[in-house]
Amino acid sequence: MEILNETFFRYALISGVIIGGLCAYLGIYIILRRIVFIGLALSEIAALGVALGLFLGWKTDVVSLISVLLGTIFFWKPYRSESYTNESLVGFVYAMASAVGVLLIVKNPAIESAGIDLIGGNILYTTTSDIWTLLVLSIIVFTLHIALAKEFLFVSFDRETASTVGLKTNLYEFLLYISIGVVIALSMRTGGIIFVFGSLIIPPLVSLSIFNKLEYIFISSVSFAVLSVIVGTFLSYFWDLPTSATVMCLYGALFIGVNSVKAILNK
Repeated sequence: MEILNETFFRYALISGVIIGGLCAYLGIYIILRRIVFIGLALSEIAALGVALGLFLGWKTDVVSLISVLLGTIFFWKPYRSESYTNESLVGFVYAMASAVGVLLIVKNPAIESAGIDLIGGNILYTTTSDIWTLLVLSIIVFTLHIALAKEFLFVSFDRETASTVGLKTNLYEFLLYISIGVVIALSMRTGGIIFVFGSLIIPPLVSLSIFNKLEYIFISSVSFAVLSVIVGTFLSYFWDLPTSATVMCLYGALFIGVNSVKAILNK
């Protein structure tokens, strides 16, 4: 295909596949830990970090990463109060990050001129630097998760038992949260909230609807995300559609299709 000769399209395809695959993998832990709302809040905090970086004229990846790391630490250490729950506190952070982010965007025309869409994303503006950042990030994250796979799964499935047998649950939870937060932070400027959060949630849900074995769940989640990104990127180009929204629609069609087939077969 001639379009593959275009550098911008190849970069968009590569960044989309890396972000989609990473998020689809980590999303399994988000579902298992039942921290979907925290995932959404961290996505919004990352977007706020990008907007703040552009507003101040600082490096957006650095500001976004610092913002998400602070947010991750904040969510990792639960607060106890008789007046509100942890979930309501997460909701507060999400709402405030969204509001401040909107104000920064409105007051900073540089965001639009830079081709950055913090909501829908714009992977067509992916640069060589973005690609290298995502590749290094992938290597670090997957190395960490391969080395600590058993500990991460144990803590995600049954934290109390893991603590009882002497596992350092706080440490492993912290490392898990940090890995999720870093991926969200470094993916946000290119992917946007819709793409990043959708990739964290929908492919894992599709996989969990089909498989019970963990190996199959992880492999299929990443595979569904990568396939959807590839097809969605091509469709968005040929049909002149927003890439992130196109990929999300494919995710949604896959989820609805799988569950519809399951409903029919179970009758």
